Amino acid sequence: MISTSLKKYLLVLAIFSSALILTPSIGIAQKIPPPEEFFGFKAGADFHLINYEQAVDYWKNLEKLSGKIKLFEYGKSSGGKTMIYAVISSAENMAKLDHY
Repeated sequence: MISTSLKKYLLVLAIFSSALILTPSIGIAQKIPPPEEFFGFKAGADFHLINYEQAVDYWKNLEKLSGKIKLFEYGKSSGGKTMIYAVISSAENMAKLDHY
């Protein structure tokens, strides 16, 4: 059984990924793989889960392909894993990220 927090995480991942793919201003949307292509199954599919490392790999891939996503580390989890957060914005805002 999938925990509620994992379901929420997968939903957020799917929403952000879909927004990146469907936003025309990205310009390279065809190069960004949707979650089901990257992981090999549809997000939320029965009996298919991703682990933390796979999720981070997907975000790192999005950061590499987009230029409108920047990942930052902000500490370690109680399990010793590096926690990250993503800033997603326009190219203009990303250029002034230090200012913000």
